[in-house]
Amino acid sequence: MTIALVLALAAGQASWPDAGGWGIGQFEERCLTNLDFEGEGTTELSVSLELDGSSYVIISNLNWTTVEDRQYPDASVTIDDVSFAGGDTVGTVTGGYRRGLMMKMPVGFVDQFAQGSSFKVHNGDQLVDSLNLKGSAAATSSLRRCINVVRREHAAAERERQRLAHIPKNPFADQPPTISTEPATGVQWSRQPRVTADDFPARALEREISGSAVVSCTSRADGSVVNCRVASETPAGMGFGRAAIRVVQRAQLSPVSVDAMTRDQEFRVTIAFSLG
Repeated sequence: MTIALVLALAAGQASWPDAGGWGIGQFEERCLTNLDFEGEGTTELSVSLELDGSSYVIISNLNWTTVEDRQYPDASVTIDDVSFAGGDTVGTVTGGYRRGLMMKMPVGFVDQFAQGSSFKVHNGDQLVDSLNLKGSAAATSSLRRCINVVRREHAAAERERQRLAHIPKNPFADQPPTISTEPATGVQWSRQPRVTADDFPARALEREISGSAVVSCTSRADGSVVNCRVASETPAGMGFGRAAIRVVQRAQLSPVSVDAMTRDQEFRVTIAFSLG
């Protein structure tokens, strides 16, 4: 999540007018306010407001040597006299050269940020930096207006998605998702594992990607299929492995195969998902 956030902040944004001297940026899933502070290394403080109301704090300085992705569990933030533990704090690099810390903050953090006058960062007992929050109230007001715009855009996109949900991705396709199986020797099915349109992974369907998965399972004496796990999937990360397990677990082994077994037997089956 933190790496994704840094990458997202490096991507394009919709700029808002500055508020209280703080910059405001609108992104696809969040809004951000930031300010550069004069002093050794020019500390930059950024505070995000996420769709769920939580926040991230990113603080960086040209002189710091934090290590990217390293955990800094002793880091904490104090606004006036209210402290926030940074148990999920990691080192980060912004702009390709500015090193610092990224901290996950709870829902309501921006309320304290808006009301505060001082912002201190500690790593254990060591004071890392002390900043003046002048203008944070105005920045937070703009931040809230910004995130409301993002939420309305998300709601409008979801309404549009639902409006078009009944239209197939390719209305001219004349073949439903198909299945091919490659069972182990001696295993036969009384009820074949069959892929339905509902089984096709949503992520792959949206991208019009076909794929397959090899599933390893155990056949029981009663004909049931248990202990299925994904041996491999192609392409990875599209959800074909989980979908293939659901397909196989609905199937039933034939009585002939069960009668021939004296104990539980492990077998592999290949499930192919094709858009036709």
